[in-house]
Amino acid sequence: MAKIPGVIVLLGERNESNGELSSIALERARACFELYSSRPTLKIIVTGGYGNLASSDFRPHAYYLMDFLSEIGVPKDVFLEPALGRNTLENALLARDVVGNFDTDLLYIVTSDFHRRRAQYIFEQLFENFQIKFHTTHTALPETRLKALEEHESSEWEKILLA
Repeated sequence: MAKIPGVIVLLGERNESNGELSSIALERARACFELYSSRPTLKIIVTGGYGNLASSDFRPHAYYLMDFLSEIGVPKDVFLEPALGRNTLENALLARDVVGNFDTDLLYIVTSDFHRRRAQYIFEQLFENFQIKFHTTHTALPETRLKALEEHESSEWEKILLA
């Protein structure tokens, strides 16, 4: 089993209708790049499959993230197998499978401020023997759009609490 110092898990977000990365996805990707730049020995798992995160051209969201990160300077050999889930839980489960192939106990999770609580809960449950550090981005959206995202997160949080 190969030893690696740690893994950055970049959580995906839906694409725009034209297939471009959304502003939220770009915020997260840039934060991932900054984190990687300050710790270039880390590996990266990008997440996001088809489900609600897919664009109309049927490419998994994770590949858009890898393309963007490669274009701004992340070497291709830094990327581990992507987690192509449809939601945060699936992405965390798939990331756990990938991370399980390596000797490491350190994760950096990159997500948005509105998404952190749920992501933190899920990753702490699935990676209980890991040191987990969260890097959250500030979401710069109009108030109505941000409110809709926060309502979605509240709804998803309620599902966790009822499970």
